[in-house]
Amino acid sequence: MKTEKSINVYNEIINSTIEGIIVLQDGFIKNINNSLLEILGYENQDDLVDKLVTGILIPTSTENFIKYNQKFFQELSLVKKNGEIIPVIIKIKDIIYGEEEYKVIYILDFTEIKEKERMLIHQSKLSIMGEMIHINGDNH
Repeated sequence: MKTEKSINVYNEIINSTIEGIIVLQDGFIKNINNSLLEILGYENQDDLVDKLVTGILIPTSTENFIKYNQKFFQELSLVKKNGEIIPVIIKIKDIIYGEEEYKVIYILDFTEIKEKERMLIHQSKLSIMGEMIHINGDNH
């Protein structure tokens, strides 16, 4: 009974987070939380459990690390159910439970932040072009 209650508490905790969580063993998905199912566009864990994680996580060609709050996170891409590729940042934690070794991957969808970054870069370019046009107009 206590084990079943512990499992229910564990599931409540991982399903109440804002970030996606995958539990892996030997590269295979053993558990995935509701947040990540939603990010990926899946409705059921069974669509991903016991599948290789390489089916949804794509390493970038260059290792990109982001420092936030004195911690480093790796930037990767995820493949959604519909084939769309989205940017994410991840943190990996190795855990041992009993005799078994697992990796827990915490995933944050970076799509909105990347879009805002692209918009800022675009606005900056437009501003620079506007200044150049203004300066050239003054010289004539």
